Amino acid sequence: MPRHQPGKSPLVVCLAIATLAGAALRSAAPVPTTPAAVQSPPASSTPQEPSPPVFRGGVNFVNVDAYPRRDGHVVEGLRAEDFQVLEDGKPQKVETFEFIRTEPNAVDSDRRDPNSDEDSNRQAADPRNRVFVVYLDIFHTTFNGARDTRRPLLDFLGRTIGPTDLFGVLTPQVPVRQLVFGRRLETLEGDLTTYWGQSGPHPFPQTAEEERLIGCGGPIKLYRDDLMYSSLEELMVRLRVLRDERKNVLLITEEGLSRAAPGSGGRGGGTMPRLPPIGVGPGGRLGLDTPTLGQRDDAWCARQAARLSSIDFDQRFRDLLDLARRSNVSFYPIDVGGLRTFAITASARNGRGASNMMRAGLAKIDSLITLADNTDGRAIVNTNDLNAGFRRIADDLSAYYLLGYSSTNTSLDGKFHKIDVKVNQPKVSVTARKGYLAPTAAASVPANVAPAAAMTPSPMVEELGRLARLRPDAELFTYGVAASDGLDIVAEIASREIDLGHWSMGADVQVTVARDGRADLTAVGRIEAGVRATLVHVPFAATEPGLWRISVRLSRADDAIANRVEIPAASDGLIGAPLCFRGTSSARVPLRPVADFQFRRTERVHVEWPVMKALDQRTARVLDRNGQPLALAATVTESAGAIASGGRGAPLVIGRTVVAVDLNLAPLSEGDYGIELTAGQGAQTDRRVVAFRVVR
Repeated sequence: MPRHQPGKSPLVVCLAIATLAGAALRSAAPVPTTPAAVQSPPASSTPQEPSPPVFRGGVNFVNVDAYPRRDGHVVEGLRAEDFQVLEDGKPQKVETFEFIRTEPNAVDSDRRDPNSDEDSNRQAADPRNRVFVVYLDIFHTTFNGARDTRRPLLDFLGRTIGPTDLFGVLTPQVPVRQLVFGRRLETLEGDLTTYWGQSGPHPFPQTAEEERLIGCGGPIKLYRDDLMYSSLEELMVRLRVLRDERKNVLLITEEGLSRAAPGSGGRGGGTMPRLPPIGVGPGGRLGLDTPTLGQRDDAWCARQAARLSSIDFDQRFRDLLDLARRSNVSFYPIDVGGLRTFAITASARNGRGASNMMRAGLAKIDSLITLADNTDGRAIVNTNDLNAGFRRIADDLSAYYLLGYSSTNTSLDGKFHKIDVKVNQPKVSVTARKGYLAPTAAASVPANVAPAAAMTPSPMVEELGRLARLRPDAELFTYGVAASDGLDIVAEIASREIDLGHWSMGADVQVTVARDGRADLTAVGRIEAGVRATLVHVPFAATEPGLWRISVRLSRADDAIANRVEIPAASDGLIGAPLCFRGTSSARVPLRPVADFQFRRTERVHVEWPVMKALDQRTARVLDRNGQPLALAATVTESAGAIASGGRGAPLVIGRTVVAVDLNLAPLSEGDYGIELTAGQGAQTDRRVVAFRVVR
């Protein structure tokens, strides 16, 4: 199965808070007095399928997964009347009730990976299918820890993953959008080989960004801690959108998450303050803070050191706990470093160093325990028996109750509503979903909207997710779309790099296209002096289903930078995927292709969608970040595509008919916006949104 998430795949979200007026309720069959999984039916009876959902308008229907335990084991045989559910302190009536048990040791041949990324999201949204994410902390796990984890982890998932459960694998260096879910252990083994690698972390740079930081003598550990937090924060949002019911994250690490205060020492160097040097930049201009070719960029180093040293990781840790609780994500941290003795050197044994080292070691374990305790998970720490720890996790997750109720809260206030679950049985403790985030009135949908459509994130939401992944410290942005005649790849140098005089003499561009089962294709282009972007067209039939993986490399005599982008296959709608261009108020200034969707108010946005079928209607609106239309006119035309620089500076004409929208940004303040195009042919319509950010 493909292991990457296409940028435009719709996420099928099981929103248990169905204030989307088409919320799902089970049919009005009476709640069984005994759970079906506990009460043994006669041998001749046929297992009953769950009743099909009944859709009622105007109802908040909430699913709650509950884990009642006595002496560490899930209590079976409970009935609906044994549970008490409170929302914001108010009792709620349990209307649907189900006990779900997953039988261990499923045969791998019985497991079937989803057919596509959309299929994996659909199946993961089913509350009866458990969801696991194996998060590999490659920054803080040694070679021995990685090696010793493989077999226990595979054995655990082999015992635990049922025929309908799903898991995904992620690392801090893998974009969260590439997370998809599978079932077969051979898939996991392949991911462990790909992501875990054959060696543990080391102080040497693993990416171009880290290499640049090392050249500064910069705080590489701070950089990695920041990257890991950002990855986990984005994962929480991704899992919250995926479904409301519980998600489980197995954090494989030897250190845990940093909780250091801003400016704390011992975590990497930085650059000392200095007077800005006068130098001659690559463009031959004399100026301040302008490094010459091959010279270390002290200004960039100082900015990175200041930014990273100012991060309050303790606050980010607390924020992550809150985000996990609100997203109904449980962490199961597994410390693969084994039993800790906190050994110290003889010179430090009797001094302050001994207590500092002891505190540091205990703090690592404490952060993992805190992470688990605050998210209803379990921490496996300070042990050499990983198998026993994995068995305890399997027992924790072997069975649960799924309760559903129609909330007495009917307000669309967008607030978080707390849920408490209790059981009227002695010595039983319950862990359950902590609450839900109610939608707003703007997010509600008409009652006649089909359930699948109501549970699909809006195009504006998906586009805002793309904007959120724009890294402020990136040097190179890449973007691409697939059309019937090939791939259009945009490479754009970050504006701050241009402002600093970097790459002002231009760069050669090499594009490499790859996909499973297909030989690599290459194409070349050129970013001319004084220009920051180019569009490279790779001609071939790109209509096959799948995902294209693109590598873009910019090079000059003394330097090179690279980036990657993934492009889904061309759609079969009325209009195709868009290309975006930036221009000025003057029509004489040529349009430049865009991969960095951040604009200044002095610029204008020009977006082009290729026309796949003849259109008889086309309208455009400007949206705010909440998807609400603004009273701002956008010009819509249909014509031949824009002319952009391609090849080795030769003009490249995209020879296809496009619908173009042109928007002057002067009336907008800083923030995120969208351009929505609705195209039609008779009764068929196609709606697309492109989001962009106004920075100043």
